[in-house]
Amino acid sequence: MSLALVGRDAWAWANAAIGVIVAVATFAIFTVWNARLARPVQSRATDIPQLDATLADPLGLRIMATLASYEGHIDTAVLEEALETPASEVGPALAPLIAAGYAEYTRSDVPWGRERIWLRATPDGRAAFDGHVAALRASAS
Repeated sequence: MSLALVGRDAWAWANAAIGVIVAVATFAIFTVWNARLARPVQSRATDIPQLDATLADPLGLRIMATLASYEGHIDTAVLEEALETPASEVGPALAPLIAAGYAEYTRSDVPWGRERIWLRATPDGRAAFDGHVAALRASAS
């Protein structure tokens, strides 16, 4: 009977020792991981903001600014009204943005009435816009 108790105690000690080893290993891994995350990122030459040729058109820049300020889609009629610009000028300025992948459009499927075109800025478009604005601010200072 005493051997059975010793065996149980040995298993309890072994389980406790394994738990301590796992805890220490987990602590060490997270400590190293956090130390690596805390290191400052060294800037590279690509981190310097550059002007984007696609956004050189002032109306195109205004369109991207409007699209980037919306989280979702915006109707072309609302965009034209916000910019106070006729559709005959918005369309040609919007074409290079769509071709560059900075904006995308979807057409609504309505069985009646006017077909609606919805626009939104893509993640690449938002990044290009932010970089272009940062480059403009850097050149102004």
